[in-house]
Amino acid sequence: MSIVDFKNRLSSINEFIYFDSIDYLREKTSNPLKIKQIIAEAENLLKMTIEEEDKYFLYGTIGNLYRICEEPQKAINNLNFCLKYALVDGKHKKRGSYINSSWRSVEI
Repeated sequence: MSIVDFKNRLSSINEFIYFDSIDYLREKTSNPLKIKQIIAEAENLLKMTIEEEDKYFLYGTIGNLYRICEEPQKAINNLNFCLKYALVDGKHKKRGSYINSSWRSVEI
């Protein structure tokens, strides 16, 4: 699977992610096994990825998916890569990235 295929596949994730109105509108999943499968695919892609921008995207995606699966330490570990990358790489100092409701990377 290529990084482009993986990004396209992420659009289907909205089918089983919801905002829990009882738990302060936290993002949760109705299918944690599917999320774990997507995390495994992203981690495999990460092993084959050379481009720093792709690594940045994958680590951010993995971190957010672990957060949704309620595994905060794994989420923090992956999201810290993104933070370090943004702080070290001069062109990213004033750039943030987040995943919007369609799971596409958006620059702010």
